[in-house]
Amino acid sequence: MDISVGPGARLECDEERGRFRVDGPITGAERFADVLVDARVHGFDAERDVMPVYPNLLRRGIVRKWTNPGVGEADFVPGGLDLTPEFHPVRADGSVESRITFLGPPSEGVMYHQIGALRPNKDHHVIRDILCWIHAFMPQEHESPAGEKTKELERNPA
Repeated sequence: MDISVGPGARLECDEERGRFRVDGPITGAERFADVLVDARVHGFDAERDVMPVYPNLLRRGIVRKWTNPGVGEADFVPGGLDLTPEFHPVRADGSVESRITFLGPPSEGVMYHQIGALRPNKDHHVIRDILCWIHAFMPQEHESPAGEKTKELERNPA
Protein backbone atom coordinates (compact mmCIF):
# COMPACT_ATOMS: atom_id res chain seq x y z
CA MET A 1 0.00 0.00 0.00
CA ASP A 2 1.35 3.40 -0.94
CA ILE A 3 -0.23 6.51 0.55
CA SER A 4 2.62 8.85 -0.36
CA VAL A 5 0.59 10.66 -3.01
CA GLY A 6 -0.92 12.53 -0.09
CA PRO A 7 -4.14 14.37 0.59
CA GLY A 8 -6.55 15.25 -2.17
CA ALA A 9 -5.31 12.52 -4.50
CA ARG A 10 -6.86 12.37 -7.96
CA LEU A 11 -7.52 9.14 -9.80
CA GLU A 12 -7.55 8.56 -13.55
CA CYS A 13 -7.56 5.50 -15.77
CA ASP A 14 -4.44 5.24 -17.91
CA GLU A 15 -5.83 3.22 -20.83
CA GLU A 16 -2.47 3.03 -22.63
CA ARG A 17 -0.85 1.25 -19.69
CA GLY A 18 -4.02 -0.51 -18.53
CA ARG A 19 -3.44 0.83 -15.01
CA PHE A 20 -4.76 3.45 -12.63
CA ARG A 21 -2.86 6.69 -12.28
CA VAL A 22 -2.96 8.50 -8.94
CA ASP A 23 -1.73 12.11 -8.80
CA GLY A 24 -1.07 14.16 -5.68
CA PRO A 25 -1.88 17.84 -6.27
CA ILE A 26 -0.20 18.84 -3.01
CA THR A 27 2.78 16.45 -3.04
CA GLY A 28 3.36 16.38 -6.80
CA ALA A 29 3.69 12.59 -6.54
CA GLU A 30 2.44 10.28 -9.26
CA ARG A 31 1.85 6.55 -8.81
CA PHE A 32 0.46 3.78 -10.98
CA ALA A 33 -1.56 0.89 -9.61
CA ASP A 34 -3.02 -2.34 -10.92
CA VAL A 35 -5.52 -2.60 -8.07
CA LEU A 36 -7.30 0.01 -5.97
CA VAL A 37 -8.85 -0.75 -2.62
CA ASP A 38 -11.26 1.67 -1.00
CA ALA A 39 -11.26 0.45 2.60
CA ARG A 40 -12.44 2.53 5.51
CA VAL A 41 -13.43 1.84 9.06
CA HIS A 42 -16.65 3.66 9.68
CA GLY A 43 -16.43 6.44 12.21
CA PHE A 44 -17.97 5.86 15.61
CA ASP A 45 -20.40 8.44 16.97
CA ALA A 46 -22.09 7.54 20.25
CA GLU A 47 -24.91 9.97 19.55
CA ARG A 48 -25.75 8.48 16.15
CA ASP A 49 -25.10 4.80 16.79
CA VAL A 50 -27.83 2.54 15.39
CA MET A 51 -27.92 0.53 18.62
CA PRO A 52 -29.79 2.43 21.35
CA VAL A 53 -27.26 1.75 24.12
CA TYR A 54 -24.92 4.68 23.39
CA PRO A 55 -27.59 7.33 22.72
CA ASN A 56 -29.36 6.19 25.92
CA LEU A 57 -26.16 6.39 27.99
CA LEU A 58 -25.58 9.91 26.67
CA ARG A 59 -29.17 11.00 27.27
CA ARG A 60 -29.07 9.69 30.86
CA GLY A 61 -25.74 11.47 31.56
CA ILE A 62 -23.89 8.22 32.32
CA VAL A 63 -21.32 9.06 29.61
CA ARG A 64 -20.31 12.13 27.64
CA LYS A 65 -18.51 12.55 24.34
CA TRP A 66 -14.81 13.40 24.32
CA THR A 67 -13.93 16.88 23.12
CA ASN A 68 -10.61 18.23 21.94
CA PRO A 69 -10.91 21.97 22.68
CA GLY A 70 -10.20 24.23 19.74
CA VAL A 71 -7.93 27.26 20.09
CA GLY A 72 -9.46 30.08 18.10
CA GLU A 73 -11.68 27.58 16.29
CA ALA A 74 -14.52 25.17 17.02
CA ASP A 75 -13.91 22.19 19.32
CA PHE A 76 -13.24 18.84 17.66
CA VAL A 77 -15.76 16.19 18.79
CA PRO A 78 -15.05 12.96 16.86
CA GLY A 79 -17.86 10.94 18.46
CA GLY A 80 -16.04 8.69 20.96
CA LEU A 81 -16.58 8.75 24.69
CA ASP A 82 -14.67 10.75 27.29
CA LEU A 83 -12.73 8.09 29.23
CA THR A 84 -10.20 7.93 32.04
CA PRO A 85 -6.82 6.22 31.42
CA GLU A 86 -8.46 3.13 32.99
CA PHE A 87 -11.22 3.24 30.31
CA HIS A 88 -14.00 4.32 32.70
CA PRO A 89 -16.45 6.85 31.24
CA VAL A 90 -16.63 10.40 32.48
CA ARG A 91 -20.24 11.26 33.27
CA ALA A 92 -21.98 14.41 32.00
CA ASP A 93 -21.38 16.03 35.42
CA GLY A 94 -17.61 15.30 35.25
CA SER A 95 -17.61 12.42 37.76
CA VAL A 96 -16.25 8.99 36.79
CA GLU A 97 -18.48 5.93 36.39
CA SER A 98 -16.10 3.23 37.65
CA ARG A 99 -18.58 0.35 37.17
CA ILE A 100 -18.32 0.57 33.37
CA THR A 101 -15.37 0.32 30.96
CA PHE A 102 -15.13 0.79 27.20
CA LEU A 103 -12.56 -0.37 24.67
CA GLY A 104 -12.35 -0.08 20.90
CA PRO A 105 -14.43 2.30 18.75
CA PRO A 106 -16.18 4.03 21.69
CA SER A 107 -12.73 5.08 22.94
CA GLU A 108 -11.67 6.68 19.65
CA GLY A 109 -10.49 10.23 20.13
CA VAL A 110 -9.30 10.06 23.70
CA MET A 111 -7.47 6.80 22.83
CA TYR A 112 -6.26 5.61 19.46
CA HIS A 113 -6.56 1.99 18.37
CA GLN A 114 -5.14 0.44 15.26
CA ILE A 115 -5.05 -3.10 13.96
CA GLY A 116 -1.29 -2.91 13.21
CA ALA A 117 -0.70 -2.87 16.95
CA LEU A 118 -1.39 -6.60 17.05
CA ARG A 119 1.80 -7.56 15.22
CA PRO A 120 3.88 -10.12 17.13
CA ASN A 121 6.81 -9.00 19.31
CA LYS A 122 5.87 -5.32 19.27
CA ASP A 123 5.54 -3.18 22.38
CA HIS A 124 2.73 -1.05 21.00
CA HIS A 125 0.86 1.50 23.13
CA VAL A 126 -2.49 0.04 22.01
CA ILE A 127 -1.58 -3.34 23.50
CA ARG A 128 -0.44 -1.62 26.70
CA ASP A 129 -3.81 0.20 26.78
CA ILE A 130 -5.64 -3.10 26.36
CA LEU A 131 -3.60 -4.67 29.16
CA CYS A 132 -4.43 -1.69 31.37
CA TRP A 133 -8.11 -2.27 30.60
CA ILE A 134 -7.85 -6.00 31.32
CA HIS A 135 -6.05 -5.45 34.63
CA ALA A 136 -8.67 -2.92 35.73
CA PHE A 137 -11.52 -5.19 34.65
CA MET A 138 -10.44 -8.71 35.60
CA PRO A 139 -9.54 -10.11 39.01
CA GLN A 140 -5.87 -11.06 39.20
CA GLU A 141 -4.58 -14.36 40.59
CA HIS A 142 -1.84 -14.12 43.21
CA GLU A 143 0.00 -16.80 45.14
CA SER A 144 -0.25 -16.63 48.89
CA PRO A 145 2.87 -17.16 51.03
CA ALA A 146 1.65 -20.77 51.52
CA GLY A 147 1.74 -21.32 47.75
CA GLU A 148 -2.05 -21.22 47.37
CA LYS A 149 -3.57 -19.31 44.51
CA THR A 150 -6.03 -16.62 45.55
CA LYS A 151 -8.19 -14.32 43.47
CA GLU A 152 -7.95 -10.69 44.36
CA LEU A 153 -9.53 -7.73 42.71
CA GLU A 154 -6.92 -5.03 42.15
CA ARG A 155 -8.35 -1.61 42.79
CA ASN A 156 -7.00 1.61 41.40
CA PRO A 157 -7.31 4.38 44.00
CA ALA A 158 -7.93 6.98 41.29
